[in-house]
Amino acid sequence: MNLTTIAHRRSVRTFTGEPLSADHKEAILAFAGSENVGPFKNRIRFHLLDVDGRTRADIQRLTTYGTMKHAPHYLAAVVPDNPRAMEDLGFVMERLILYATSLGIGTCWIGGLFKRSALAEELQVTAAELLPAMTPLGYAAARRSLTERALRAGAGSNRRKPWSDLFFRGRFDTPLLREQAGAAADALEAVRLAPSASNKQPWRIVIDQKKGAYHFFLSRSRGYDKMAAPISLQEVDMGIAMYHFDCVMDESGATGTWVLDIPDMEFHAHEYIITWKQKNRSE
Repeated sequence: MNLTTIAHRRSVRTFTGEPLSADHKEAILAFAGSENVGPFKNRIRFHLLDVDGRTRADIQRLTTYGTMKHAPHYLAAVVPDNPRAMEDLGFVMERLILYATSLGIGTCWIGGLFKRSALAEELQVTAAELLPAMTPLGYAAARRSLTERALRAGAGSNRRKPWSDLFFRGRFDTPLLREQAGAAADALEAVRLAPSASNKQPWRIVIDQKKGAYHFFLSRSRGYDKMAAPISLQEVDMGIAMYHFDCVMDESGATGTWVLDIPDMEFHAHEYIITWKQKNRSE
């Protein structure tokens, strides 16, 4: 996965209805079963749900009826109710979604538009687990439905915050310019392009270029996560941004690791999450 795949990927809500080919289905299941642990070491378990043979009422459990058209499959994610499990879910599931994109399979993050209680029973979700998100899987229709076009416009999917709102040098009062980002420019642009619930884009990154450290912070929208509590969609968004950064830095040849390295600085209203630190970097 790379910046080209990230830039190419779009949310798909209208499908042809054709089931995944046997090769594609096998590839998705193999990937979901092996690439399923995030930076905070939480393991995600995925369940592939086929629509074929289900009643209309049963399909309504998968997502609010009418928002997805003719999706032949859904992939649901179950996580342990642990600290930072939402970030790990975002990281792992975005990796899988981009892998599906590379195969020509359409996807769409669903965090709030499905009936968790009924689906949790089918998936045998325990009291120590949560069911935060799912995605349809299938082949995109040639033309988007009117509902899909309205949802995309309402979510502001084509609008992204500028670099000066998201990335900073050393502290939050010093915005980072793209020409100052060096080898990390593409990875930071990949973060800027990341999908997020209601297009809130809650991630902020403070860069210590001397140490090769990229400190990830969460800027919460007040009251937003109450709608889906105890699931934090904005923590899921952080994991998505983390994966975008990680995979593009890796593609560039820069190797790093995720560490807890709280910087000595004023956080303001932001919440420190984690740091990506370049390996073999002298300080």
